[in-house]
Amino acid sequence: MLRQKRARMQALHPPTHSIMSDNKDEPVVHKDPAHDILDPKDNRSAVQKAEAEKQQEAEADAAAEARAHADPTEPARSHGNEPSRGAVIDKQLQEADEAELAKKDEQQAQKSN
Repeated sequence: MLRQKRARMQALHPPTHSIMSDNKDEPVVHKDPAHDILDPKDNRSAVQKAEAEKQQEAEADAAAEARAHADPTEPARSHGNEPSRGAVIDKQLQEADEAELAKKDEQQAQKSN
């Protein structure tokens, strides 16, 4: 069972990378066990693996939240829904704030010239 799962994972995500050999037409392929999640010879403890997984999830969540803050209507649209009235108002306020800041920056640039 584990062998089948490992074979499927390696087929989907082969843990290899290529570098060029002396013959510039032939890449040399090396196995890279450091990136194999199912590597039985991995020296990390279960706690270290869990912490690494939590860190990856936190980074993914932070990236998703950053995208959501860029456009308040994005979460609803990404799920195929119409944005709420509050999200639309938030977007309008955000655009107005950005326009006002751009206008102030322009005025500041004119003053310094």
